[in-house]
Amino acid sequence: MIEWYLVIMVILRREGREDRRRGERRAPKLSRRGLIIGSMVVVAIGAVSAMLILFTGSDGKIGPNVGDHFHAKYAVRVCGEKITDFPYSSGGIHTHGDGLIHIHPTHVREAGSNATIARFMAGTGSQITDNFLTLPTGEKYENGQLCPDGKIGELLLKVNGVSQNQIAEYVLSESEAEQEIEILFQQLDDQSKE
Repeated sequence: MIEWYLVIMVILRREGREDRRRGERRAPKLSRRGLIIGSMVVVAIGAVSAMLILFTGSDGKIGPNVGDHFHAKYAVRVCGEKITDFPYSSGGIHTHGDGLIHIHPTHVREAGSNATIARFMAGTGSQITDNFLTLPTGEKYENGQLCPDGKIGELLLKVNGVSQNQIAEYVLSESEAEQEIEILFQQLDDQSKE
């Protein structure tokens, strides 16, 4: 902070000398006290802004903050068959192998709009996009792939029974009732029934 002050003072003095040589009059210079107070205000505004960004853990979107703690039930079904619950995983968005997603972000990279289904799945050794699902076993199910009955399958995400437009980037958020999240790869015909 002192370095900036010194640079500003040198510039102001140099300009003042050049103006006096040319016989020009300048507007009154900032006083030393004014410069110090101005610099402190700028630093304070920057510090407050940084703290707001860090502690909210979000960029204005929904999602949990660092320190929140809630759960959501989950199930993964492939072509009508329920996949066994994922075993214990680590991170702020994880499971204990109990059919629940435990959501309690410990840093901003897991909070806010970063608290997604994709982050949860990655922690379990799985991968999910809007077009495919890869399980920890390596089995991959991609839109258009056939289910065992020969019907075309498609990846779908339902939250409390409602289909979601975004699958991988769906943000886990707290609600009054515990959410029920279904990750489905199912026949196209079955989607109209649900």
